[in-house]
Amino acid sequence: MLPSTAARVIPSWHRVVSTSGRVLWAAPAENIHTTAALCGAPMKKKKRIDPALQKMQLDRKRKRLEKQIRLASRFAKKLKPIDECEIHRDIPKHSHLRTSEPDIEVQEEQVQRLQLRLEWTQYKAKQSRQITRKFDAMISAQEAALRELKLENLSLYELAVEKDVELLPYKFVGPCETPPIPGHLLDGNYTETTKSYELDPEIVKLMLDKNDRMRHQK
Repeated sequence: MLPSTAARVIPSWHRVVSTSGRVLWAAPAENIHTTAALCGAPMKKKKRIDPALQKMQLDRKRKRLEKQIRLASRFAKKLKPIDECEIHRDIPKHSHLRTSEPDIEVQEEQVQRLQLRLEWTQYKAKQSRQITRKFDAMISAQEAALRELKLENLSLYELAVEKDVELLPYKFVGPCETPPIPGHLLDGNYTETTKSYELDPEIVKLMLDKNDRMRHQK
């Protein structure tokens, strides 16, 4: 608070004076701003939304989202274009300068090679069928001869069906596997760590009795 003597020095537009003549604010009066009084008012009524209209809006929103998902899935596997693989737009215009006329001699040579390959394939197929028929005839004749030999003489049949050891001259010297050394100590120790679980007969009997009682109660 300023004394009353100071109020005479400060201009009237720089001070706010109360009804009693005392200075309350020593500043320009234009810096004071007042707001309008706010009175109580009833709350705004809520707008009622039609359920059918709300359902229509939700369906429209769902369809829009489904469309966006379909578009995203369609273009998800689209690869990024590579500049090196793209053809310049001027190349197809000058394609006639880059192509040459087909050589007739080269075409005739290709036809001859194709015809020769076809004849060779037919010849090898025919040769394979002839060899297969020849071996089938030999095997059937051998089986028929063995059947007749078995009826005539059983001992000769057994000698005939024996394996011919000298058919493939294969020799092997030495044992197939290294035999164990008697009295040799094995390296390290072997400890059995397999877990075994055994049920007590009394516990099993109690469980069975309990199940029987529950079954009778039902």
